[in-house]
Amino acid sequence: MELYTCKIYYAHFHQPLAKDVFAALVAQLPPEMQDKVAAFQRWEDAHAALLSKHILRYALKENGQAHTLGTMQYTAQSRPYFPGGDDFNISHTNKIVVCAFANCNKIGIDIERRVPLDIDIYRQQFSDAEWDHIHRSSDSLQTFYEYRTAKEAVLKASGTGLKNELHLLNPFENNEWHLYTIRDFSPYSCHLASQQPLGRISLINLGDLIYKEPDRFISLL
Repeated sequence: MELYTCKIYYAHFHQPLAKDVFAALVAQLPPEMQDKVAAFQRWEDAHAALLSKHILRYALKENGQAHTLGTMQYTAQSRPYFPGGDDFNISHTNKIVVCAFANCNKIGIDIERRVPLDIDIYRQQFSDAEWDHIHRSSDSLQTFYEYRTAKEAVLKASGTGLKNELHLLNPFENNEWHLYTIRDFSPYSCHLASQQPLGRISLINLGDLIYKEPDRFISLL
């Protein structure tokens, strides 16, 4: 059986990029993507949108893909893809962007920072057994985020958009998807879902390159 691989490209962005670097990166995006970046009021949101696109460009280039952001297409459920290309999926939260890039049929990734919140307002997203497990665990908040990111990863991989049926989706007992817990991003919870079993998962940190050597990063795109 062929062993598939997945690379997770990521970048932390704890502060805004230098204005000239930000402008140079925006200028390299297709016009409609430039407009979306410009529409954000918070710098964190603008940076998440901008960096996610350029991290994807880097992944395409590094993996020998001929596609560009301009050849990206969308399914009826608004899932982005490249026709005939490797699959990818992007997630961002609280000053981190992750991009999963894999040579298999479908991939999904979700990352969330474990911030304190009232988990009871999300009760409808979990089955009775899951909810009981969350409340019986030694760290209910972490268990909540583990379930939540796992469900979202599977949902994003499948591209169904059935968010109203999250309570019916048990990601840890779903034989259709292979689920991987990514422990390298604490204090974030992160899960990766793949349609095919993965033989290797690699993590590539692009944050230092983007912030410390922006000219070199741009030259590699």
